[in-house]
Amino acid sequence: MRQIARIHSIDVFGPEVHRAVQKQYDYRKTFNLTRKAVQSAVEVGGESLCHLKRSLNDWFIEEKRFAQIDNNKENLDPDQVENLVERWHKGRSSVK
Repeated sequence: MRQIARIHSIDVFGPEVHRAVQKQYDYRKTFNLTRKAVQSAVEVGGESLCHLKRSLNDWFIEEKRFAQIDNNKENLDPDQVENLVERWHKGRSSVK
């Protein structure tokens, strides 16, 4: 894909295509890394496997918590917010 863009010196693909390709690349890299970590932890066993399980579980719990925070931000009622920051405008005041 980058070769086409270099040849034509224009971006022939939209942001949706770039995002889909990047997502596939990220998934593949992460999955391969995870597979290697699991294989290594299972071979070694013991504390290594427990540490991997604990780390993955902690990560999953944290991701769920962040997702809840993001959902709360989307459902935020501006009337419930306290201590709003007052903005000071530069230049002349509106009072004459």
